[in-house]
Amino acid sequence: SDSLLEVIPANKLDYSTVYKFNISIKINQKNIYKDILFSTRQDNKSFRISGEIRNMNNINPVIIKLYDDTDPINEYSIGLRSDSFFKFEDVSRWDYHLFAFIDENGNNTFDKGTYFPFKPSEKFYFLDKLMKISGKMNYENIFIDFY
Repeated sequence: SDSLLEVIPANKLDYSTVYKFNISIKINQKNIYKDILFSTRQDNKSFRISGEIRNMNNINPVIIKLYDDTDPINEYSIGLRSDSFFKFEDVSRWDYHLFAFIDENGNNTFDKGTYFPFKPSEKFYFLDKLMKISGKMNYENIFIDFY
């Protein structure tokens, strides 16, 4: 789409390595340059987080996010339209919050609502405990309920 760019490397990236991604775009006779530094995870150990959305009978997609308060690079997101089962594969060792919401307007962003004129927020679910991903443990059978 005009607002999303997905880049897939031609070669497999090495672990524990810092990379520099250069992008150059020409828009309306204006050149835009951007350098992005990023690093790959330290080891090849990855984890799986899976579960189910209970009572998923709405027609709107559900967005599920794993995120860390301190490092926005460690974020995973999936969207579900009809299937109530979800699975995050290849999750890096870290501490994550799990947040899910029903995306009623399809903008892939959680809308908090407004107080005037009153509009309620989108329905959401927040897992009350921090998920500490380490060792050999996968998180399975996480049940998300929207009331």
